[in-house]
Amino acid sequence: TILLPTMVAEHGAKTGVKLTKKIIKKPIDPRVDEIQRYRPGMLSQMWSMEPSIFGLMQLGQNLSASFAYLCEDLISDDALLKQLADEKFDVGIAEAFSICGLGIFEALKIPSSISTFSGVHLDVISTSIGEPITPSYVPGKLHD
Repeated sequence: TILLPTMVAEHGAKTGVKLTKKIIKKPIDPRVDEIQRYRPGMLSQMWSMEPSIFGLMQLGQNLSASFAYLCEDLISDDALLKQLADEKFDVGIAEAFSICGLGIFEALKIPSSISTFSGVHLDVISTSIGEPITPSYVPGKLHD
């Protein structure tokens, strides 16, 4: 079973999985949808714009608010939590990009959890956990 909350409306139909039989999709929260309304214009200029510090701060605030709204929507959905609790999971696996999954595991009293990360680590983190730094095909986050 996989829980797929929607963060970007046009990605709502995508799953990215082939073998999972049971997929629970959660529609986008209207507050997140409003924040994401400006996403296409911003992304089209991502590599050519020179953002101000205030623009970057706003981007961070928007992302943070989106994750908070999404998590609030999930954790306050009693029907969803009951549906998940009825699965009686032994382990939960969540993306570490947001801690919401770990909170859901706690609320459901799932005994074991695994946190994953599918992004690029900072070089110092990669070094600390013994992950090879291979900038020829996986660029570091802060490389020149």
